[in-house]
Amino acid sequence: SCLGLALFLKKALPEARVDVFLGDFPRSLRKNMFGTEMIREDYETDAEKYDVFFCLDCEASRLGDAGPFFRGAGLRINIDHHISNAGGCGDLNYVVPEASSACELVYDVIAGTAVFTSAGETAVQTEAAAEKAAETTAETAAEKGKTPQGGSCAGRVNTDGPDLLDAQIAQDLY
Repeated sequence: SCLGLALFLKKALPEARVDVFLGDFPRSLRKNMFGTEMIREDYETDAEKYDVFFCLDCEASRLGDAGPFFRGAGLRINIDHHISNAGGCGDLNYVVPEASSACELVYDVIAGTAVFTSAGETAVQTEAAAEKAAETTAETAAEKGKTPQGGSCAGRVNTDGPDLLDAQIAQDLY
């Protein structure tokens, strides 16, 4: 999930600096995965402050040496599927305990179907939204199986604030 989001951000925002903080990332996996050169296992950076910090697949207390970067970031975004983090720990949160993995949620963010909550808020799904989700389950599952070469990227991150990713940039990616 971390590398998938990082690769997407680099493609969408080529001038942006993207660092991935992962400790103990197995060397055996590096030869089979794209983007591993962005991993900073040493947690050292010359960045004074990050504009945006994504906390993926965990809560803030599990960030370890990356915690100070998260706390000091201009915008903190938490994407997680663990029930123990149901309220989220970011300024914007996309936490879905029913999801199979954080990678599934990263796909939702890229596809523009994620519903973020602000700190202290809870997402409320209306009956109409639930019916729409039920209608598109098979279609969504088929889309999630596509590769970027298949053109599966659809849009932007949905928030109550300014767009985090311009829809035109996302459309031009594939």
